[in-house]
Amino acid sequence: MKKIIAKPHYFFFGCTPIFLSFALLGENSTISIPIFAMQFMLSISSLSLFWCFLFLLFGLDYLVLHWIERPPKKGLSAIHILLQIIAIIPFFVAIYFTQTEDKFADHRFFLNLDFSSILILSFVVFLLSIFVHILNFLAGLFAKK
Repeated sequence: MKKIIAKPHYFFFGCTPIFLSFALLGENSTISIPIFAMQFMLSISSLSLFWCFLFLLFGLDYLVLHWIERPPKKGLSAIHILLQIIAIIPFFVAIYFTQTEDKFADHRFFLNLDFSSILILSFVVFLLSIFVHILNFLAGLFAKK
């Protein structure tokens, strides 16, 4: 774990092929997320491809910091990796491990949350992790050697 926190690009580059395989080999169904009076229709494979692309960009950011010999802050790296895992796990559990025909309709999960609530909470944690990543990247970039 210390090696992953010291060099987080290993974690993000390692997760990239996993998400790419989910995007290419996974389900091609759509998710309907009701927010207020709107319905957002998202493809599961495109969401997996989005995670793949985003993890590739995170890995490139951390690799640039490693390449210019300005290491990121270990605490912020640990928080970023933890928040990414917390944001991804509910998303993939809700999508890939629900064993019903109409899996996105009225299925209840942890703490009696419905599917849309889990995806919205996952997205909020994801936005928080992006903020931590930007903060970590800038802190590592502008820190003195």
